[in-house]
Amino acid sequence: MPTYFILSAWRYFARSYDLVYEPCHVHAQKGSRKLCKYWVFADGTIELADSKGLTKRELSTISAVISQEIETIKEAYESYCRQNRIAINYKTRRTIR
Repeated sequence: MPTYFILSAWRYFARSYDLVYEPCHVHAQKGSRKLCKYWVFADGTIELADSKGLTKRELSTISAVISQEIETIKEAYESYCRQNRIAINYKTRRTIR
């Protein structure tokens, strides 16, 4: 799957097999021990889905980077989905009743 970009030794990417079954998201990874995943909503907001081995400061930095590059990420995601005939699918917010 596409690597969206690399910044300060962090790779921002998605896995192609995930995109078939899961809404748009971004993984950020540094080495083999630091990994996190953010859901992407259609309006460009993000939400932490999971993290492993990261500090709050690292998560804050990653969140800021993803937010700054969200249009690039969404464009790459949608282009990849169209090229591979995968339905474009953004995370939706749960409503509490």
